[in-house]
Amino acid sequence: MTGKTATCLSGAAVTSHVVASPIGRIFVSVCRKGIHSIHLEPAGVGKINDAEVELEESEECGPPDAEHVMNAVNWLKHYFVRCSPECEQPGLCLEGHTDFRVKVWLSLKDGTKRGDRISYKELARLAGVSEKSSRAVGQAMANNPFLLLVPCHRVILSSGKIGHYSSGKRDDVKRYLLELELH
Repeated sequence: MTGKTATCLSGAAVTSHVVASPIGRIFVSVCRKGIHSIHLEPAGVGKINDAEVELEESEECGPPDAEHVMNAVNWLKHYFVRCSPECEQPGLCLEGHTDFRVKVWLSLKDGTKRGDRISYKELARLAGVSEKSSRAVGQAMANNPFLLLVPCHRVILSSGKIGHYSSGKRDDVKRYLLELELH
Protein backbone atom coordinates (compact mmCIF):
# COMPACT_ATOMS: atom_id res chain seq x y z
CA MET A 1 0.00 0.00 0.00
CA THR A 2 1.63 3.15 -1.16
CA GLY A 3 0.66 6.68 -1.96
CA LYS A 4 0.23 10.00 -0.26
CA THR A 5 -0.77 9.79 3.38
CA ALA A 6 -4.27 11.09 4.02
CA THR A 7 -4.98 13.45 6.89
CA CYS A 8 -7.97 13.56 9.24
CA LEU A 9 -9.70 16.88 9.89
CA SER A 10 -8.09 16.70 13.34
CA GLY A 11 -4.72 16.91 11.58
CA ALA A 12 -3.78 13.31 12.34
CA ALA A 13 -2.37 11.01 9.67
CA VAL A 14 -4.81 8.39 8.38
CA THR A 15 -3.42 4.95 7.59
CA SER A 16 -5.13 2.25 5.52
CA HIS A 17 -5.35 -1.48 6.11
CA VAL A 18 -6.99 -4.42 4.31
CA VAL A 19 -8.74 -7.24 6.15
CA ALA A 20 -9.88 -10.50 4.51
CA SER A 21 -13.41 -11.50 5.52
CA PRO A 22 -16.33 -13.75 4.50
CA ILE A 23 -17.96 -10.78 2.71
CA GLY A 24 -14.84 -9.82 0.75
CA ARG A 25 -11.95 -7.53 1.49
CA ILE A 26 -12.69 -4.87 4.10
CA PHE A 27 -10.75 -1.62 4.01
CA VAL A 28 -10.08 -0.09 7.43
CA SER A 29 -8.73 3.44 7.80
CA VAL A 30 -7.59 4.74 11.18
CA CYS A 31 -6.14 7.84 12.77
CA ARG A 32 -5.00 8.42 16.33
CA LYS A 33 -8.62 9.17 17.36
CA GLY A 34 -9.99 5.82 16.15
CA ILE A 35 -11.56 4.15 13.14
CA HIS A 36 -11.90 6.61 10.29
CA SER A 37 -13.81 4.29 8.00
CA ILE A 38 -14.57 0.65 7.30
CA HIS A 39 -15.89 -0.23 3.87
CA LEU A 40 -16.09 -3.09 1.40
CA GLU A 41 -14.28 -3.38 -1.87
CA PRO A 42 -16.40 -2.29 -4.85
CA ALA A 43 -19.41 -4.36 -5.82
CA GLY A 44 -18.62 -7.18 -8.18
CA VAL A 45 -15.11 -7.68 -6.82
CA GLY A 46 -15.64 -9.54 -3.57
CA LYS A 47 -17.94 -12.50 -3.16
CA ILE A 48 -19.35 -14.09 -0.04
CA ASN A 49 -16.91 -16.82 0.90
CA ASP A 50 -15.58 -18.79 3.84
CA ALA A 51 -12.46 -16.68 4.38
CA GLU A 52 -11.20 -16.22 7.89
CA VAL A 53 -10.79 -12.69 9.17
CA GLU A 54 -7.16 -11.68 8.99
CA LEU A 55 -5.09 -8.61 8.28
CA GLU A 56 -3.87 -8.86 4.66
CA GLU A 57 -2.14 -5.53 4.09
CA SER A 58 -1.22 -2.76 6.45
CA GLU A 59 0.48 0.60 6.24
CA GLU A 60 3.15 1.12 8.84
CA CYS A 61 1.78 2.96 11.81
CA GLY A 62 2.58 3.42 15.46
CA PRO A 63 0.46 3.64 18.58
CA PRO A 64 -2.39 4.39 18.99
CA ASP A 65 -3.21 3.71 15.30
CA ALA A 66 -1.86 0.13 15.42
CA GLU A 67 -4.00 -0.56 18.48
CA HIS A 68 -7.12 0.70 16.67
CA VAL A 69 -6.34 -1.59 13.71
CA MET A 70 -5.83 -4.65 15.89
CA ASN A 71 -9.01 -3.86 17.89
CA ALA A 72 -10.93 -3.66 14.60
CA VAL A 73 -9.51 -6.97 13.34
CA ASN A 74 -10.24 -8.65 16.69
CA TRP A 75 -13.80 -7.29 16.72
CA LEU A 76 -14.37 -8.45 13.13
CA LYS A 77 -13.09 -11.94 14.01
CA HIS A 78 -15.60 -12.17 16.85
CA TYR A 79 -18.39 -10.79 14.66
CA PHE A 80 -17.93 -13.32 11.86
CA VAL A 81 -17.62 -16.41 14.08
CA ARG A 82 -21.26 -15.81 14.92
CA CYS A 83 -20.81 -14.94 18.51
CA SER A 84 -21.73 -11.71 20.12
CA PRO A 85 -18.49 -9.75 20.24
CA GLU A 86 -17.26 -9.81 23.81
CA CYS A 87 -14.48 -7.45 22.95
CA GLU A 88 -15.16 -3.77 23.04
CA GLN A 89 -15.93 -2.10 19.74
CA PRO A 90 -13.10 0.02 18.41
CA GLY A 91 -13.51 3.76 18.88
CA LEU A 92 -14.72 5.84 15.96
CA CYS A 93 -13.25 9.09 14.67
CA LEU A 94 -16.33 11.22 14.01
CA GLU A 95 -14.45 14.33 12.82
CA GLY A 96 -16.08 16.11 9.89
CA HIS A 97 -19.50 14.45 10.07
CA THR A 98 -22.71 16.37 10.71
CA ASP A 99 -24.28 16.27 14.16
CA PHE A 100 -27.41 14.70 12.67
CA ARG A 101 -25.53 11.83 11.04
CA VAL A 102 -23.46 11.18 14.15
CA LYS A 103 -26.63 11.12 16.27
CA VAL A 104 -28.30 8.61 13.92
CA TRP A 105 -25.18 6.42 13.60
CA LEU A 106 -24.57 6.28 17.36
CA SER A 107 -28.26 5.62 18.04
CA LEU A 108 -28.14 2.63 15.70
CA LYS A 109 -24.78 1.41 17.05
CA ASP A 110 -25.76 1.69 20.70
CA GLY A 111 -29.51 1.06 20.42
CA THR A 112 -29.57 -2.21 18.51
CA LYS A 113 -28.00 -5.57 19.13
CA ARG A 114 -27.06 -8.53 17.02
CA GLY A 115 -30.13 -10.00 15.28
CA ASP A 116 -32.23 -6.83 15.61
CA ARG A 117 -33.95 -5.22 12.68
CA ILE A 118 -35.20 -1.67 12.78
CA SER A 119 -37.10 0.48 10.26
CA TYR A 120 -35.94 3.94 9.19
CA LYS A 121 -38.93 5.40 11.04
CA GLU A 122 -38.05 3.48 14.23
CA LEU A 123 -34.44 4.58 13.92
CA ALA A 124 -35.56 8.21 13.61
CA ARG A 125 -37.56 7.75 16.82
CA LEU A 126 -34.58 6.05 18.53
CA ALA A 127 -32.33 8.96 17.51
CA GLY A 128 -34.81 11.43 18.99
CA VAL A 129 -35.68 13.08 15.68
CA SER A 130 -39.02 13.40 13.93
CA GLU A 131 -40.37 10.22 12.35
CA LYS A 132 -40.83 12.40 9.26
CA SER A 133 -37.02 12.45 9.04
CA SER A 134 -37.00 8.90 7.67
CA ARG A 135 -35.46 10.03 4.36
CA ALA A 136 -32.72 11.96 6.14
CA VAL A 137 -32.09 8.88 8.31
CA GLY A 138 -31.85 6.85 5.10
CA GLN A 139 -29.25 9.31 3.77
CA ALA A 140 -27.28 8.97 7.00
CA MET A 141 -27.29 5.19 6.49
CA ALA A 142 -26.30 5.54 2.83
CA ASN A 143 -23.33 7.66 3.93
CA ASN A 144 -22.31 5.46 6.86
CA PRO A 145 -18.51 5.10 6.73
CA PHE A 146 -18.40 2.52 9.54
CA LEU A 147 -19.54 -0.76 7.98
CA LEU A 148 -20.64 -3.32 10.62
CA LEU A 149 -19.60 -1.11 13.57
CA VAL A 150 -22.60 1.09 12.75
CA PRO A 151 -24.76 -1.80 11.54
CA CYS A 152 -26.77 -0.15 8.75
CA HIS A 153 -27.58 -3.63 7.40
CA ARG A 154 -30.06 -3.92 10.32
CA VAL A 155 -32.16 -1.05 8.95
CA ILE A 156 -35.08 -2.37 6.91
CA LEU A 157 -38.20 -0.97 5.29
CA SER A 158 -41.37 -0.41 7.35
CA SER A 159 -43.01 -3.14 5.26
CA GLY A 160 -40.55 -5.67 6.70
CA LYS A 161 -38.68 -6.09 3.41
CA ILE A 162 -34.93 -5.84 3.84
CA GLY A 163 -34.43 -3.05 1.30
CA HIS A 164 -31.14 -2.40 -0.43
CA TYR A 165 -27.52 -2.31 0.67
CA SER A 166 -24.83 -0.19 -0.91
CA SER A 167 -27.33 1.32 -3.37
CA GLY A 168 -28.58 -2.15 -4.28
CA LYS A 169 -25.12 -3.30 -5.38
CA ARG A 170 -24.48 -5.49 -2.32
CA ASP A 171 -27.93 -6.82 -1.36
CA ASP A 172 -26.36 -10.30 -1.08
CA VAL A 173 -24.12 -8.96 1.70
CA LYS A 174 -27.10 -7.51 3.58
CA ARG A 175 -28.96 -10.83 3.41
CA TYR A 176 -25.82 -12.67 4.54
CA LEU A 177 -25.24 -10.33 7.51
CA LEU A 178 -28.87 -10.46 8.66
CA GLU A 179 -28.79 -14.27 8.47
CA LEU A 180 -25.40 -14.42 10.22
CA GLU A 181 -26.73 -12.38 13.12
CA LEU A 182 -29.68 -14.73 13.67
CA HIS A 183 -27.35 -17.63 14.54
